[in-house]
Amino acid sequence: MGHGPSAAGWRSTASAAATAGPGAGDPSPGLLDAREWEVVLALCEGLPRDAVADRIGYSRSTVNRILGEIYASTGFHQAYQVVAWAYRCRAAPRSRRA
Repeated sequence: MGHGPSAAGWRSTASAAATAGPGAGDPSPGLLDAREWEVVLALCEGLPRDAVADRIGYSRSTVNRILGEIYASTGFHQAYQVVAWAYRCRAAPRSRRA
């Protein structure tokens, strides 16, 4: 028996947070610089860290360091929290409908 929520539970939690709207306790989007937002937006596309590094031309260790800076600035501890926050900030890309 595992501890904590299942993978589906994590997804539904992130989904609910992403649609809840900005919270009063959310960090300001202005806390991140352009390089950090570049990483956040790539994560919002569902890319794993290796693909994020390839996409923006950084090494994986640089992406990991930038994620650490993002976590320190925002107070989040997981990438899914950062992605949900980006959606609440309306910074994440929206899908286009035909």
